[in-house]
Amino acid sequence: RMGEEGGSHGDTSILLVESDREASLGLAKRLRDRGWKTLFARDGVEGLKIALREQPSAIILNMSVPAGGGASFIGRIQRSLRTTSIPVIGLVSDDAQRDAALEAGAQVCLESPADPQAAEHAIENVLGRSEPVTRAPESVVSDPDRLDALRSTGLLDAEVDPDLDYLTRIAAATLGVPVALLSLVDEDRQFFATHVGLPEPWATARQTPLSHSFCQWVVAGNAPVMVDDAREHPVLRHNLAVKDIGVIAYAGVPMASPSGQQIGSFCGIDTEPRSWSASDRDTLTDLVETATGLLIARSWQDEAAPRPEATSMEADQAVRAVTAAIGGASRLLRRRPGDLSAHQRRYLFSALDRLNDGLERLITDLRTGTAAPEDARDAPRSATG
Repeated sequence: RMGEEGGSHGDTSILLVESDREASLGLAKRLRDRGWKTLFARDGVEGLKIALREQPSAIILNMSVPAGGGASFIGRIQRSLRTTSIPVIGLVSDDAQRDAALEAGAQVCLESPADPQAAEHAIENVLGRSEPVTRAPESVVSDPDRLDALRSTGLLDAEVDPDLDYLTRIAAATLGVPVALLSLVDEDRQFFATHVGLPEPWATARQTPLSHSFCQWVVAGNAPVMVDDAREHPVLRHNLAVKDIGVIAYAGVPMASPSGQQIGSFCGIDTEPRSWSASDRDTLTDLVETATGLLIARSWQDEAAPRPEATSMEADQAVRAVTAAIGGASRLLRRRPGDLSAHQRRYLFSALDRLNDGLERLITDLRTGTAAPEDARDAPRSATG
């Protein structure tokens, strides 16, 4: 961060993302004269860090900034629940940049370098007419690669998986919440692979439209979302899950497919305000790691012979996921022993045995070369495989 540029410390703050700080000094003075707090960032990476930390009222962005460029920066701003509602004013040098800025999601564009008076008026306009954000960016939710990865898991619209169901019940017990679930975020809905405590009709339907989804923001931002009271959140207070389902406090962590695509969220929900702790977040992380590892280990063990289509890289990724699951299940047993029933502890020990067996199988496949090398996926196979 290049630091705060003096001025008032009132409620309105403006982040200037500009590689040429000297070009913004006149604009910064104009903003300070208005009593607006002014922040500087020299590139998109620094700008995103400041935006996440400070959550400014508006951002003025030079679309030519380094570290990914302006369009990439706007996309990252919109994917995070902490910054998605912050309006962005793009500074452009030609029509191509203007089109790119507006397509990425900028509310308005000005010629670069910005005229201070025009920038002031633009800020007033975007602050006065901002519309509620009710859905995560379509570019993330509807990404074809992400949707392919989601559907390839076989969990979408499937019967409740016993392991996922048991881990969800452990989540409700250890977090002390009435509702816990694993939500898979599809293109226009979220499907509950398993859940505990949802009211009707959502419990029977096992899905909601995205208008009722907090989990879409976990997927979009690829980061935990911890909200103490959604009714006071600038974005989530507009989500229909608050009114229709009674979601008040929410804590969710991302769940990834074996290929690394974000497909859903493992979460705990309370119908009253609640302050979530770092231990709550860590518990959810351990649960989702355990769930992912169990699914992968089972898929490897369920077949009589190793999968011929599995590459060595995929096998290596599977080894890492199962190893992480062993660590997650072990930490659950240590971290919250008093919150677990004797039956839940026995389940976790059984899960550890299965994970270790799966890890042994995976390592054997890698050592014996059963998993195909990366360049052999499409190579012709002999009759013996």
